[in-house]
Amino acid sequence: MTSPRGSRLLGDPRVRAAALAIGAGAALLLALAPGHLAPTAARAALVVAGLGALLALARARSRRAPPASDLSVLEARPLGRDAGLAVVEVGGRRMLVGFGSTGVQLLSDLGSPPESRP
Repeated sequence: MTSPRGSRLLGDPRVRAAALAIGAGAALLLALAPGHLAPTAARAALVVAGLGALLALARARSRRAPPASDLSVLEARPLGRDAGLAVVEVGGRRMLVGFGSTGVQLLSDLGSPPESRP
């Protein structure tokens, strides 16, 4: 079982990168050694390098910008110091929401906006 400190260490990208570098270095040193360990160590080095490449790819994908939201606040009106009403559009549907210091609450689903005629 992994301790909370251990999972924090493994979650640190610098620790993972160092572990991959140490593993790859050790495998490469073994690959250069004479004897029957060289082919096995070379395969291990390739596996470690492949894992490092997959990790780098996964990190690059996670850094991409999130998709644009389809939420828009069409109009907002204050009702007091810490409260108000807003008409928002989400996914092609309009909703009337109330907001205040305690949060946001759906008051009415207004449905789809009316079709505009040219």
